[in-house]
Amino acid sequence: MRLLVVEDDQAIAESIRLILEESYAVTVFDGAGAIPDGPVPSLVITDLWSRGGYDSASAVRTVREARLRTGAPVLVLTAHGAATGDGDLASVASGVLTKPFQMDELLAVVERLAF
Repeated sequence: MRLLVVEDDQAIAESIRLILEESYAVTVFDGAGAIPDGPVPSLVITDLWSRGGYDSASAVRTVREARLRTGAPVLVLTAHGAATGDGDLASVASGVLTKPFQMDELLAVVERLAF
């Protein structure tokens, strides 16, 4: 199974890659615009980028663009705690985890969502 990770924090991206590559083919990108066209991944894991606090419309747009670009389910990883209670985001994302997260929690969610 192929996973795409979109994360601008290199330390977090590398940690995610190291954990997940034991079971999955993982490709890391530092921005959604860097995702090339190609085979449909099993799952996209993406951070949210917003300056000045959480922006629901921007979060929804990020997830919709990732789905449109890849055709895959999208797991959101974000430092914005407000994302977990955002019904609009929940309606488009396959899952939401807030940072900091436990690696075993990430693995469980990925196993559930990647198919």
